[in-house]
Amino acid sequence: MLMANDELPGHSPARPRSGRTVLDPHFDPHSDRYAARAAGMTASEIRALFAVASRPEVVSLAGGMPNLTALPLDALSTQVAQIIAEDGLTALQYTSAHGLPPLREQICDVMALEGITAHSDDVVVTVGSPDGPRPGDPAVLRSG
Repeated sequence: MLMANDELPGHSPARPRSGRTVLDPHFDPHSDRYAARAAGMTASEIRALFAVASRPEVVSLAGGMPNLTALPLDALSTQVAQIIAEDGLTALQYTSAHGLPPLREQICDVMALEGITAHSDDVVVTVGSPDGPRPGDPAVLRSG
């Protein structure tokens, strides 16, 4: 049985990628309680990005970090309340992995205005940029 300070057999601590390691007391005052195998761990780059991007003097253009002060919160509050009142059981539930059929049909209608013919079964609604290309990656990318 491994104890908190034991190393995993055949494993060495991760090498620091950049910045402070998890066991740096400036990073975490409880670092002396961690297992020895955590010695080389570092904080994720995403956490570092959010730490910098959330500073008030920084205007971040990173995805997923909108300028919340620019949002019309009163209008959004009204719209969200209306959506929940009218269709909350659907609005607060996960949907098909391809997106709601009525939305996919509306996308096809907009595409038709641009001269593009498509069927809603051929449209996939994604929640963010990585979700769009990722499903097709195995078809065009070789490993390695």
